[in-house]
Amino acid sequence: MKLSDKHPVAVLAATGFIAVAYSCSAYGAPLPLAIQADTVLSGPCVLTSRFKPEDKVIFRIRVTDTQSGEPLEEGGLKKLVVVMPDGTEFTPKFGPHPPQQAAGHYWTYAWTIPADYPTGSHPYKVVATTLDDQEVTLIPFEAPPSQLTIVAEQ
Repeated sequence: MKLSDKHPVAVLAATGFIAVAYSCSAYGAPLPLAIQADTVLSGPCVLTSRFKPEDKVIFRIRVTDTQSGEPLEEGGLKKLVVVMPDGTEFTPKFGPHPPQQAAGHYWTYAWTIPADYPTGSHPYKVVATTLDDQEVTLIPFEAPPSQLTIVAEQ
């Protein structure tokens, strides 16, 4: 179990998909949010955690209010960011995906990996802040297949 600044966060991983568990905090209060996130390769949206320099990574995120069970849309959160290990923050936008023939509505951010970005594992996190300033952090499972990994061109 990992701890955010304000709430403990349990994470699960399977086939590149990660989710915050609906668990109770050390203080006996339920977590206010559940976060699901994964990464896909832009274009055909292939689920993966391994990318090459200049690939476009799409972070896909769903945030659910644990009390109502409803997904939160634009205006339902004070802040939502993807934080890279170097401190860089990306702000996802809410909308239909894929845009041409929507299969669902969720938060996304498209990041083109710079050509000179270092290879290796880059454990990002997703931080969601409720309208009343409660913060929940998703930290991907620490197993290498669950980490965003940049591999050299071959």
